[in-house]
Order: sequence, then structure tokens, then C-alpha cells
Amino acid sequence: MAGGITGLVVVVALIVLSPTVWVNVLGNDNAVFPYAYPTLFSVAAAFAVTVVVSIADGSDRAKLDRAAFPEQLVRSEIGEHA
Repeated sequence: MAGGITGLVVVVALIVLSPTVWVNVLGNDNAVFPYAYPTLFSVAAAFAVTVVVSIADGSDRAKLDRAAFPEQLVRSEIGEHA
């Protein structure tokens, strides 16, 4: 959730600050953000927040998921079904 919300907020803010909206729609001389397509930046921000939140999650469920990961990885690699 945190990564998705971050990506959404960043992309909307950067689109508004980009030449597409800032110059063409609002009529300003120069855009605050120079790129028309901010996807690269919003995806990177969303990914970074997702990683940080996942690492920082100390809940009981997160501990169970981390403990179960090695077995799940092996099963996915060898194609064994539960």
C-alpha cells in the first residue's frame, strides 16, 4: 500500500509540474519538472518505499512470511506443488 500510494502521489505531482500541464495548460513559461513522462521517477520512488517498508516491517505476519520464504523459493524453482 505504501509503495502504491507513493507512486500515485509522485506521478500526479510530477505530471502537474511537467511541461504538459505546467506550460501547455496553465500557461507558465517554464516547467518546474523538465520531463513530460515522469514514470521512471515515480516507479523508482514506489519501489524504494516498498523495499524500505518491507524491511522495516516487524509484525508477526512479516516474520512468518520471511521464515516461509526459503521453502517457497525451492518449491517454485523445482516446480513442486503443495
